[in-house]
Amino acid sequence: MSYDFHGPFGGPLDVVTGHNAALMENPNEPEVAMAVADFNVEAAVSLFESFGVPKSKMNVGLAFYGRGFGNVP
Repeated sequence: MSYDFHGPFGGPLDVVTGHNAALMENPNEPEVAMAVADFNVEAAVSLFESFGVPKSKMNVGLAFYGRGFGNVP
């Protein structure tokens, strides 16, 4: 799964908006935690690969929907 990296899930990262299924890190994204830098497909694939999962066994799925954020400056 490579979507829902940002959304209304509860917790301290709810104050950050961003791409739902970002392919790479966005240098313009406001980060409240270093973990947000890893909320993208590239970082997720690298993490699985570091645990020994071969790329030939991975399938990247992208969301065909969007999310809206209200009251965001």
